[in-house]
Amino acid sequence: MEIANQDLARWLLSWGCHERKSLTVEFPVGVPDEYLPDCVRGVFDGDGSLTVCDYRKVKNGKVYIYPRVNAYICSGSYKFITGLQHRLKLAGFSPSMFEARKKEHKIT
Repeated sequence: MEIANQDLARWLLSWGCHERKSLTVEFPVGVPDEYLPDCVRGVFDGDGSLTVCDYRKVKNGKVYIYPRVNAYICSGSYKFITGLQHRLKLAGFSPSMFEARKKEHKIT
């Protein structure tokens, strides 16, 4: 099934949607703090994942095991992911960013 509509296409273009936008899109700087959770939730819904695993730590010879939960958000746009990282830091989180490679393609 397809949707084809010139008005919808013009509206999407007016909001910055263009060919290969996933490589050039930037995190919107105008998102008010009160809407940031909803914005991040939408990004996570499209490009995120959660992992839960056991984290093992040894302290004074005693082994401690507890669950560790990580949230991942992937993006092909360096500008988007660094903008998101900046906003998350301002909100009190301590996100880390890393670059992953798969064969010849770089994933950030």
